[in-house]
Amino acid sequence: MAKQNETLQVEVLEELTTAVNYRKWLISKCYKEVGVRPFELGSGTGIYAQELLKHSEDIENLAVSEVSEISLERLNVKFGNSHSISVIDLRKDYAPADLHTSFISWNVLEHIEDDVAALARANDICEDNSFVFALVPAFPSLMSSFDKKIGHYRRYTKNTLRVKATEAGLKNVRVEYLNFVGWFGWFLLMRLGGGNPKDGLVLKLFDTYFVPILAKVESLIKIPFGQSAVLTARTNGPTE
Repeated sequence: MAKQNETLQVEVLEELTTAVNYRKWLISKCYKEVGVRPFELGSGTGIYAQELLKHSEDIENLAVSEVSEISLERLNVKFGNSHSISVIDLRKDYAPADLHTSFISWNVLEHIEDDVAALARANDICEDNSFVFALVPAFPSLMSSFDKKIGHYRRYTKNTLRVKATEAGLKNVRVEYLNFVGWFGWFLLMRLGGGNPKDGLVLKLFDTYFVPILAKVESLIKIPFGQSAVLTARTNGPTE
C-alpha cells in the first residue's frame, strides 16, 4: 500500500473512534466464537482489538497484525507491553507457536490483491474448524473516490465473497449484508458527494440513535443489501 494511502487510512480510523455503538454491533457478530487465541488480520490502529478484549473474557492472547509501518508503530505503542496481545509484523514470515482459534478481519480483504490467498492462510495458522470472520465493503456500485484513494481493489457482493471463501478452502461458508441505512449514506455522501468518512454531528447522530435500532432490526430481518458484507466460515485445519 502506498505511503499516502497508509496515512489516510490511519487518519480515517482515528476519526471514527467515536462510533462506539457501531463497533459494539460489529463485535457482537463474532466475540462469542473467537476462542482463546484469535488472530486479527490487518489490525490498523487496534480499535477493534481493544473492543474485542472488552467483550470476550476467554481470550488468553490476541494476535494483532499489520504490513503498514505506520500502523505497526501505533500497535506497538498501544500494545507493546500487554501480556494479552501480540503484535505481528506480516512483512516477515509468520508461523504461530500455537495454532490460533479464530481468524478475523475488519475491512481488510478489499485492500489485498490476492484476497483468496489471504483467506486461505486461515487454514494454515488456525486449528481445524476454527471460526473465520470478515467484514468487507459491499456492492461495486458504491465504489467511490475514497475507496480508490485508500487502496481498495474491490467491493463485494454476497456471491463474490462466498465464492472467494470457498476457493480459499473454507467450509460452512455464510454471507449476509449489514447496515442497509449505511448503503444510502455511502451512496449519497461518498459515491455522489466525493467525501471521506469523518467524525461530526452526522456520525454522532447515526451512532447514538440509528445503530441500536439497526442492530435490532437486522437481527430479526435479513435485508437484501447493505453497506457491508459479513463472512462467517470454518477452517479446514493446517495442511501438512
